[in-house]
Amino acid sequence: MCTLTGHGDLETEDSGSEVRPQRLSLSINTAVLRPSRRSGAALQATAVTSLDALALNTPATIAALRLNDREATWLRAVGLTEGSLVTVLRKAPLSGPLHVRVSEHTELAIDRELALNVEVTPP
Repeated sequence: MCTLTGHGDLETEDSGSEVRPQRLSLSINTAVLRPSRRSGAALQATAVTSLDALALNTPATIAALRLNDREATWLRAVGLTEGSLVTVLRKAPLSGPLHVRVSEHTELAIDRELALNVEVTPP
């Protein structure tokens, strides 16, 4: 979800009274349309979140790696590829690394900033 809040500076009218700024709020929920597995023609909305925001012990599928080539290549080399199943096992405090399991065979720790740029779709 993205929230945007903005306001202008206070202005005064010719009469000297203050004009209150307008406050704008915009909320956007991210969703991706994907073909339904039950019906090839139908589309369904699937929520996308970052790996960092995924709840502990909740399996999810990696949807995209929003990283530079060097970082994305490293993650793919250790098994974090689009379409892979990933589970966050532990989160270190104070924005520390995440302990994740990829598929069923690999466990590793990745930096929290990298995890923010890994998009996943929970089941």
